[in-house]
Amino acid sequence: AAITRMLAEKTVLKRDDFLILKSVWDEAQAAILSQVKNFHDSNQHLASMSLAELTSRLALPSQLVDFALSSLVALGKLQRHESGVKLAEYSAGLSSELESIKQRIFELLAEKSGGVASRDEINALDKEAKKVYAYLKQNALIVDVSGSVYKKEYYEALVAVIVAALRERGKITVAEVRDITGTSRKVVLPVLEELDRKRITRREGDYRYLCE
Repeated sequence: AAITRMLAEKTVLKRDDFLILKSVWDEAQAAILSQVKNFHDSNQHLASMSLAELTSRLALPSQLVDFALSSLVALGKLQRHESGVKLAEYSAGLSSELESIKQRIFELLAEKSGGVASRDEINALDKEAKKVYAYLKQNALIVDVSGSVYKKEYYEALVAVIVAALRERGKITVAEVRDITGTSRKVVLPVLEELDRKRITRREGDYRYLCE
């Protein structure tokens, strides 16, 4: 009877099989919004705050965090972004200094044979290059495959050529992909291995086949 009364008075909320004091619920939501805002203020180059980092900053039960996050997303105060969350009105951006580093990264990718550079080469460009790398990755402007970094459009073009060749031939080797794309083993092998991991292709000996 007491619980029914508190639910009616909204001093207690019910989420699944849990009862949560309204005051605790409000504090949890406020804490989450505050942490996400603080993260944005300190990391303006990043599109979102990872859930792992958010949880580590909150002294709250994981179930309560999950419930509160879902509610804030439903209310339109937060948005999911990849493996993290962001304030609905927030948009990541780069300072003029970081924007110039972004251009240097794209120039490096354009200069490299096959349009691919290692993550270490990118990070070595500047002391702030890691921030720009994180921004580019979160905003899907680059693709990092086991440390080999491609501009997104180039990576997608490689995948399209590989899939088209497989549909035409039925099977394909690394050497054949290298010749078709006019690149090198260093360029195409990470892409093929990523397609294997995503189960778009499967490897049998020297050949790869479509999983479709």
